Amino acid sequence: MIRTVVIGLGMGLNYHVPKIIDHPNFELVAVSDVNQEKLALAKEKYNVQGYEDTYKMLITEKPNLAVIASPTQFHAEQAIQAMEMGIDVFLEKPMARDTNEARQIYEVQKRTGRKLMIFQPHRAFTDTITVKGIIDKGILGNIYMIKRTMSCFLIRTSWQAYKKNGGGTLNNHGAHFIDQMLYLSGGKPENVSCELLRVAATGDADDCARIMIKTDSGMLLDIEMNMVSTINLTPWVIHGTRGTAMYTINDEGKPVVRVRYCEPDVELEQQVYHKTGNVSEAAEYPWQIEDFEIKDEYAVNYYDLCYEYYGLGKDPFVPLEDTLAVMEVLEKCHEVTGKY
Repeated sequence: MIRTVVIGLGMGLNYHVPKIIDHPNFELVAVSDVNQEKLALAKEKYNVQGYEDTYKMLITEKPNLAVIASPTQFHAEQAIQAMEMGIDVFLEKPMARDTNEARQIYEVQKRTGRKLMIFQPHRAFTDTITVKGIIDKGILGNIYMIKRTMSCFLIRTSWQAYKKNGGGTLNNHGAHFIDQMLYLSGGKPENVSCELLRVAATGDADDCARIMIKTDSGMLLDIEMNMVSTINLTPWVIHGTRGTAMYTINDEGKPVVRVRYCEPDVELEQQVYHKTGNVSEAAEYPWQIEDFEIKDEYAVNYYDLCYEYYGLGKDPFVPLEDTLAVMEVLEKCHEVTGKY
């Protein structure tokens, strides 16, 4: 049993606390938050000890693991404090407000030898698993572009709407999708471009962002995060040299990734243009069409992955080097847009 505390009762209360309680290998011993109403709710719903003072909780409860789900501006201070006290850390994304804070956390982890992993759940989502299976299958040929779109309509008014808190859709959603795309590409970011807009958010941070990443393998990763779209946009399009895949809904109403491709042994003919006249002879391709269902059975319990790392000593599901690469892309996006 891993004695566990949760710091921060936003995502902490809504996701981490119930997941920990339901897992046979974790024991939730306490939670902390400065909000007394959230502490009272946690105590009433889960019968767990609550603290307003995080340091007092860590000293008193002596946990093996601290799950940090507080707002981003507190991540560095709390993660460093826990590791300095000999406690392993599971840290919500984004890792920190900027790469400087992220590197400080990383240096303390190396010095103390404590285990540290960042919560990047999109790697374990069913759609990611489906797309990765298609890419690994090789039927699309060499992948040269992946387009990932997040769309919704939400006028954000919380702490995430303000730059000073590390808010904005780039930081809060970008940390997810940049990690997801780099994970699928298997490459490292080489060139990064970005545009940020604040359309309807009540604060000063962005609620619409577009990122383009060129990897060292030549793959183009196109990420759009639009929180002011009144129509849901296609979330996935994957282009390869022998076909294209796209998220859609099949005739049975189930979400699938539909693939249109040519078999590897089929020679792709070029279109022939006649020397005279304006008529060309179109090439005919024997396209194959296949749907890959996004099945609930693919779902992964993230805390199983946590237990493998924190409890069984296996490699982390999300290596720290990957998270630092995400932070560097976020920093580059802020640099090229000049926003903050």
